[in-house]
Amino acid sequence: VMDAKIIEASGLEVYPGFVEAHGHIGLDGYGIGYEGKDYNEMGDIACPQMRGMDGVKAMDPAFALAREAGVTCVCTGPGSANVLGGTFTVVKTVGCRVENMMIKEAAAMKCAFGENPKRCYRDKGNSTRMSTAAKLREMLFKAREYGEKLELAKRYYELVVRHAETEPFLIQGHFDLVNKFGLFDDESEAYRR
Repeated sequence: VMDAKIIEASGLEVYPGFVEAHGHIGLDGYGIGYEGKDYNEMGDIACPQMRGMDGVKAMDPAFALAREAGVTCVCTGPGSANVLGGTFTVVKTVGCRVENMMIKEAAAMKCAFGENPKRCYRDKGNSTRMSTAAKLREMLFKAREYGEKLELAKRYYELVVRHAETEPFLIQGHFDLVNKFGLFDDESEAYRR
């Protein structure tokens, strides 16, 4: 390549940028406190309609710290304690606006099992791992039913009321789940029907 810039790197070590595959950077209120903590929606244990991109603060100082450590992009999002917490987004660690940092708007759906949902929602009707699993099943059944209604509506030219709760599951036809397990048994729970 004729116009390539050559950097003299003799005696230096060169590494590719690191990728943080799961975190809450930009949503955890670094240096702000409660007002900046946007990774757990404490009013609803199952909220797949939440979008990580809506809570990321592009000017969060944690992005600069990550860059200095060699992290060039992160998959970040909500739901450390929510059974379904919403969609994770992939962003670069440099930029002033989330839209300009965006690599992938909806990369995965966050799902949590174990002690986090129990601890955070014990006073709101989720006191066992069984109720956590039941909440997840309920949302997945709703998403399947919504998808079936949309297919029928296309076939018969009917209108279907859109559901913010279940629509995220249908955006790409499928989602990878970013799972958080507290115990080994939680992983088995996640794969049961």
